[in-house]
Amino acid sequence: MGLLQAISGLNAANTAMDIISDNISNASTIGFKSKSIVFADLTSRKNQTNKTEGMGVNILKKKSNIDTGEIFFTNRNLDLNINKNGFFRLLAENDSIYYTRNGHFHIDKKNHIVNSAGMSLTGHSIDNYYLKFGNNYSNLIPIDLSNYTKINSKPTTILKLFFRLNPHDNIKIKKEFNTQISTTYNHKLKTRIIDSFGKKRFINFYFVKTANKIWDIHPFEKNKNKKIIPFKIEFDDNGNIISDKTFKMDINSNENGKEEKILINLETILQNKSTDKKNYFSHNGYKKGTIQNYVIENNGIIYGIYSNQKKIPLSKIVLSNFTNAENLKSEGNGIFSKNEMSGIETTGTPNSLGFGKVICGGLEKSNVDLNKEFINMIIAQRNYQSNAQVIKVEEKMFNILMNLL
Repeated sequence: MGLLQAISGLNAANTAMDIISDNISNASTIGFKSKSIVFADLTSRKNQTNKTEGMGVNILKKKSNIDTGEIFFTNRNLDLNINKNGFFRLLAENDSIYYTRNGHFHIDKKNHIVNSAGMSLTGHSIDNYYLKFGNNYSNLIPIDLSNYTKINSKPTTILKLFFRLNPHDNIKIKKEFNTQISTTYNHKLKTRIIDSFGKKRFINFYFVKTANKIWDIHPFEKNKNKKIIPFKIEFDDNGNIISDKTFKMDINSNENGKEEKILINLETILQNKSTDKKNYFSHNGYKKGTIQNYVIENNGIIYGIYSNQKKIPLSKIVLSNFTNAENLKSEGNGIFSKNEMSGIETTGTPNSLGFGKVICGGLEKSNVDLNKEFINMIIAQRNYQSNAQVIKVEEKMFNILMNLL
């Protein structure tokens, strides 16, 4: 009699249809991972003949398809997706750990990065930037941006000059130099710095050619209409500096007259007749700023973009992965939890060995293949019909047997 076998087949086909229906209904769910079912046959052993007979089908396990879904871009900086391996690691309010591929995050009232369920994205503070993660994830904490809403000013300590001097310029008479008379100098570069009080200061650099391959550079502070001690540079035949390439410049503080030292870097000044006429400067100081936006790089580093145009690293996302990630337990809402079957958890930085890179400004679509699901649905339907037909035949055979009695 195949009645029990047919019933097990009905149950298996019904379970398969449930999973297929769930996959189809989540075809547009962000970060959803399609599921499948693994069947195994049931057997029995007769004592007299020592032969095995089939006893139907059993559901061995349900597993998730962890293949990466397609990406659609939202241009929102806190919409993240992982290219290839890895899961975002989340901390719930009850301190439970969960995992997801749904990277739709926002900033909550505590300035934590959280998902729609309020679970905090975890990682490391930027102070542990060079930490070797390995398999140690016990010290991962919620990413807290509350201390980075504002940044204090930083005074300029290094000022770099980028300039191209023409070797064919006329030589000027040294004693005639005057900032008010343009014929007494060859070139001028306007720069600005930040002093220790966070105030902007303007310094002009005047380039005066005093001999072949020799130039004087005269700093002049525009704020106070004050000349600063000049310095000399000398070039070789190839237009490279052969004299000192750095000088210390003293400026008076605006508040108390205290001297502030700034290192002038001249490495990028050349004497050649280059067609590149772009002359500019850079310095390491900045004014106070308030947070305007966040940018997350491929390696998981979170940068703050401030009103003073500074881009400063704040924190770092750490990803998790598992030896058998397809066996993670689905908790709904695109959230997974680990179990004994999911294997060992490892953590690491995005875009490193074993982990995909984080892409900012896009989300991962569901990886449900509708064509495949419709085919599986037809197969499950046929299996159900076939097992139902077996039951009908069994019923007819049973009736025939009963009529013989």
